Amino acid sequence: MITFRSFRNSDPPELAELWRSQRPSHGLLQPMSTSMLERCVYAKPYFDQKGLIVAERHGQVVGFVHAGFGPHADQQKLGRDCGVICLMMTQDTEDARDIRIEMLQHAERYLMEQGVRTIQAGCLENLSPFYLGIYGGCQMPGLLLAYPETIEVFREHGYQESAARVLRQRFLDGFRPPVDRFQLLARRRFEISPSIVTKSDSWWDACMYGHLDRVRFELFDRNTGLPCGRATYWDMGPLPGGPGIAAMGLSELHVDAATQVPGAHEFLLASSLYHLSESGVTLVQVMGTQETT
Repeated sequence: MITFRSFRNSDPPELAELWRSQRPSHGLLQPMSTSMLERCVYAKPYFDQKGLIVAERHGQVVGFVHAGFGPHADQQKLGRDCGVICLMMTQDTEDARDIRIEMLQHAERYLMEQGVRTIQAGCLENLSPFYLGIYGGCQMPGLLLAYPETIEVFREHGYQESAARVLRQRFLDGFRPPVDRFQLLARRRFEISPSIVTKSDSWWDACMYGHLDRVRFELFDRNTGLPCGRATYWDMGPLPGGPGIAAMGLSELHVDAATQVPGAHEFLLASSLYHLSESGVTLVQVMGTQETT
């Protein structure tokens, strides 16, 4: 018989073991440890034990589902309008599908009791209260295609796909910025300044990225001396996998709309990649929709 309950402080070792039992995927950090889960999940200031629902059979953990919330519009507290079912995992058993269905129902009930109006399946971009750094890639991608059995449960219960996210990566060995007319003009107009991110932009930014090391490249207009864009990367650690890989993930690429200079985005991106390669970074990941990557 399967029973369902809220998270207990004694659960982390069994949840880590369940994670390690999952099929291999490029978007799932392995091997998982309790310390990794502590860092990316339990240590978050808004972690609610009631939102992490555990499925047990005869006292043994056979699955879990984790529901949470995104930020308020001011980015300074949690918002309750939209809930997110962050992650769902089960053992590979004959009744796994039935367990997933019941866990989904428990997670939805928890979120609706908190007053949410809409529910999102899978952490995506800014609506990602947990798991950044151990799931997905440089940004949270929603549901991984590597686990179609989970996607199917959401489809069967009325969830609709919004857009596919595409993860791209590039090894930086031998990277050189492109040279063309627009890049030559941009190089004369702009310069970039790298720095370690020591201060978060908001409470939510601190919650999402505070446990990660970040570097930021600011774009400055030589004519005014003012910043007009920035690119931010975070240290992805072992998530991309492979020995000897020093990986960074692009979390932000922005150039002010008022900066009407062709090639400004390309200059910022290429210059930041070159600086990263010179500092020993070997791989960079970016994520976007199929239309933007």
